[in-house]
Amino acid sequence: MNAKTVNPLFDDFLHLVILLALGLNYPFVPGWLRSCSLPLLLIVLAVSIFTEWKRKHLSQEEKRDMERAETDERNLMVREKAARFCQQVEFWLMLGAFWFSGAILRRHDIAYVFYWLMIIHWFLMLAARWWMNRKY
Repeated sequence: MNAKTVNPLFDDFLHLVILLALGLNYPFVPGWLRSCSLPLLLIVLAVSIFTEWKRKHLSQEEKRDMERAETDERNLMVREKAARFCQQVEFWLMLGAFWFSGAILRRHDIAYVFYWLMIIHWFLMLAARWWMNRKY
């Protein structure tokens, strides 16, 4: 089995780069940075197509190994811990942005948006946990 074909971290990185490339097309992004979005998007598209093509031409054993690598306990534990850490960082950054926009900048409309984003985030997390507990 080729170890380069089985790398869940590469898939996560590729998803991040796709989001970055798509986000560079918005009007609030500076023009010099927006001009980089098309080449980056084309490179990411080529890498994605090549990766999918390469995975379709794997043997059955390599496909099973790839599926096993994505669902093994260690990988799932690492993803879970990374997601929990990012959730905590996101919460404290949102809380800091809420405080900064409300107390320092006196932009209560922006602070209100941060407030509702935090409420919706926690509501969705609790709903997902309730659903997962019910399902599993």
